[in-house]
Amino acid sequence: MKKLLSILLLCSLLLSLAGCADPVIGEAPVDAPISADAAQAPEAVIELKGDSIQCAARGVAVNGSVATIGAPGSYTVRGTLSDGRIVIDLKENPGKVTLFLDGADITCLTDSAIYLIQAKELNLVLAAGSENRVVSGTEADAAGFDETRQGAAIYAEDDLDIQGEGALTVLGYLNNGITCKDDLKLKGGRLLVYAVNNGIRASESVTMSGGTVDIEAGNDGLKSSSAKKADKGFVQIEGGTLTVVSGGDGVSAETELRILGGSITVTAEGDPAAASCKGLKGKTGVTVSGGSINVTADDHALRSGAALTISDGVLQLRSRQGKGVSAETELTVSGGTLSVQSADDGLVSADTVRISGGELLIASGADGIQGGKKGTGFAAEVGTVSIEGGRVLVSAYNKPIDAKARLLLTGGTLLACGSSAPTPAGEIPWLLFTAGGSAGDELQIKLEGAPTMKAAYAYRSVFFADPALSEGQSCSLQAGSQTLEATAVR
Repeated sequence: MKKLLSILLLCSLLLSLAGCADPVIGEAPVDAPISADAAQAPEAVIELKGDSIQCAARGVAVNGSVATIGAPGSYTVRGTLSDGRIVIDLKENPGKVTLFLDGADITCLTDSAIYLIQAKELNLVLAAGSENRVVSGTEADAAGFDETRQGAAIYAEDDLDIQGEGALTVLGYLNNGITCKDDLKLKGGRLLVYAVNNGIRASESVTMSGGTVDIEAGNDGLKSSSAKKADKGFVQIEGGTLTVVSGGDGVSAETELRILGGSITVTAEGDPAAASCKGLKGKTGVTVSGGSINVTADDHALRSGAALTISDGVLQLRSRQGKGVSAETELTVSGGTLSVQSADDGLVSADTVRISGGELLIASGADGIQGGKKGTGFAAEVGTVSIEGGRVLVSAYNKPIDAKARLLLTGGTLLACGSSAPTPAGEIPWLLFTAGGSAGDELQIKLEGAPTMKAAYAYRSVFFADPALSEGQSCSLQAGSQTLEATAVR
């Protein structure tokens, strides 16, 4: 930043020595287009003065408490504006605009406080150590929220990037906190967003690669909303720290939700019978390949409208009224650590559940792992649960494994308890212990390397499968105060 400022100051001095015309205050841009390089050379300052704005930069038109930026370049914004806005409209003059927020407090009582009408891209850079605030409406407006009312605190018709080393508080009392009609990138800074409707909403995509973002929203927290263009409509989280408290979905993608890294904490509090309040959702797919994820939702904790894949990461998922992990086609777990507590089914796919790796601990108020459903027009139910590797521990109120067509065991370790026992097919031996037990019982298989598990619900059977077993081998189970014996079969 210091190097950039030095270059800008030097360019400014050279221009003044060359006899550059005096800056025009309060006038619209001249007819001749201002080149991007010329506009970026001097750093312009927009001073907010309570109920007015001062700016001596060519390309910035000031009308009372509204400043309209009409030329590409970099602009520093400082001071407090009680009721006004910063508008960016380059019209047909292509280029990017960068706003350095350095102690800026902007309120617009009736509309968006920062409004991008047209530019190639708007960069909001939060100056190091600065505290900034952007507000639409007042707290009184929040009490009488009407979904038809427009005016996100920050509204961008084109691409929007937010970065830097400072802090920004966004208060959307009229509607959303941040709305972007194209691609939104969250790259850095400390961002606190409160909104009566959606916290952060971008039409075409949201990519978060850094920074700390805290969102409190009356509806959805962080979302993309349009799949009109090919390869758009996604939400991708690569890094940074994201915390969401929402009345609707916590994080929602119109197409794919991709989580590659970062730290994510979501609390989705709502009524699933009235509206969607899922923790993490992707309408056309969900991929988790890293990160630390902690979700508490009244609806499903993790939901895909198509395939769902988990290959790495640490996931702690809780659903108070719905399912833990739900996929409309194939659900695949090949790695990572997954803990699920759900009022309904733990892991469920309308087609196939395939587990080839990872550490899974599932406690569910209905079925633990469910694969398949009865297809319309078919006499038999279809669906498979396939366990090929990993370590899977399941405690369920109903069936620990509900494979509509078949349960296939070819590897890995499975310890499961519930109201009934699964009937497996496959290559590895298994044990079945039939005896009643209570929630809270410690279940321990007397076999070297075997896992232990605490029963979350009362149970009538305990099932154990592991490649370390041999067919015909006798083995014991310590279940609470009981010691039970069984013989391995294949």
